[in-house]
Amino acid sequence: MSSIQTYDWVTNTNRLPNGRGGYYEVRVRRNYTGHPSGLNTAFWFDSPGPDLRYYYQKGTTISGVAGIRPKGQLFEIDMFENMNAQFVMHGHVDSNGRFVHNLATDIAKGYEHRGNWVIHGLLWTPNAIKHYINGKLMHSYDDPHQIYSPDHFMNVLLGAYGKGGSVSLQVDYIRAYHWPINKANELPNSGFELNDNMLPWQGTAKLSKAVKLFGKASAKLNPGDCLYQYVYVSSGARYELQFSVLGAGNLSGQVNHVAAVTGQTTTAAKENYYLDGKNIKRNKLCFTTLEAPKGHTKTIKVAFQNRGNTTLYLDGFILRKL
Repeated sequence: MSSIQTYDWVTNTNRLPNGRGGYYEVRVRRNYTGHPSGLNTAFWFDSPGPDLRYYYQKGTTISGVAGIRPKGQLFEIDMFENMNAQFVMHGHVDSNGRFVHNLATDIAKGYEHRGNWVIHGLLWTPNAIKHYINGKLMHSYDDPHQIYSPDHFMNVLLGAYGKGGSVSLQVDYIRAYHWPINKANELPNSGFELNDNMLPWQGTAKLSKAVKLFGKASAKLNPGDCLYQYVYVSSGARYELQFSVLGAGNLSGQVNHVAAVTGQTTTAAKENYYLDGKNIKRNKLCFTTLEAPKGHTKTIKVAFQNRGNTTLYLDGFILRKL
């Protein structure tokens, strides 16, 4: 077997719309007999189809093909490869188009992969890449100033290779999970009801089920607390962010453009809200996202901070195009 994949190279068609990341999981059992050469079993994510623009780095042009991938952004993720199931992110390519070395490599210790069923997981978010074995986090690449995450869909492939002897790769299942968003609301977990840890929201705010504005829960921000989320959005588009807040005091709200790889932020919209605490206040921020190559997303950071002296509660977020 060579490979199965989610991209049709003949018609240049992507059959898995995963351009906004997600969680991916595969349960496999690998084995081999004899001494096959070129032995490899792998599950990996690769840049779109037969397009060298994603392999070459931005600023490189070879035989008329200009690279569009920012230096330091991955072009391939190996959830596992070889019999030791190493996890690899590929990305360093020189100005002549030669592969230099990996962005990161991780080999989990203490696991016997040959002949055993093993579950591999990958969490791909706008600002982090994390990989798991049997549900245990192996490594989190989440440095806010070294963002490896791609900003476009990735072809997903599964393969087993080797000459001489035999190589087998049994697959129990492949699963893909994405946040339930739609055109009416592109913000994941906008009402804090999908889990008890508020993910993919981050910060020092806490989940409140005692005080809620709508539904079952809200975000509780004590004085000084912050709440933020990195979000994939369409490029070159006008957006509106709506939210509700309960309490008296001062709340700062901000939407930032996030640069690829470096994570450097610039302000897209910012507002201070002075609240009297009498009623639930509905508020909004409007902004325009930056341009990107066709088929690519942009990353923004939605952030709030309680700058007052009393507790505030946030809920009912809506992020939509205008």
